[in-house]
Amino acid sequence: MQFDKESEMHVAFSKLLVGLLNSKDNSHSIVPTRTKLDSSKIPRMSIQDYIGRIHKHVKCSSACYLLAFILIERALRYNRCWFLTSSNVYSAVTASLTLAIKLLEDDELDMKRYARVVGYECEEVAAMEGELLKLINYELFVREEEYKRYTIKASVISNSN
Repeated sequence: MQFDKESEMHVAFSKLLVGLLNSKDNSHSIVPTRTKLDSSKIPRMSIQDYIGRIHKHVKCSSACYLLAFILIERALRYNRCWFLTSSNVYSAVTASLTLAIKLLEDDELDMKRYARVVGYECEEVAAMEGELLKLINYELFVREEEYKRYTIKASVISNSN
């Protein structure tokens, strides 16, 4: 499955994240683990607008958005006491897209410009990136079957509503 427009994947990424934030599995009966991704500095825009801002100002393919989502779900799967919340979703998006862009795009990522777009300092972005790497046990490799599964999932969510 391919997306006709690059923007379709960024919209699907937004919808998938909102689904994770609103999921019943996200209701904590246990105290969630705090990480360097948790922040009291929450942007004054919705996660959809935040991703839209990144999409507008940062060169990023559909594959980057898909990989970013895979990395966030992997972090959730590997860490049963870590949940996606309003205090860490922006950082998780920032870190996952940073890793995805560095892995998949040929162009060098201008970290100063990127940090300005996402609203953090370069050092904060680097710390978020490192924290996400720890949460996923440094596993960046995605098997073809897993990638296809997520592509289908993103396509279905993109075509709904």
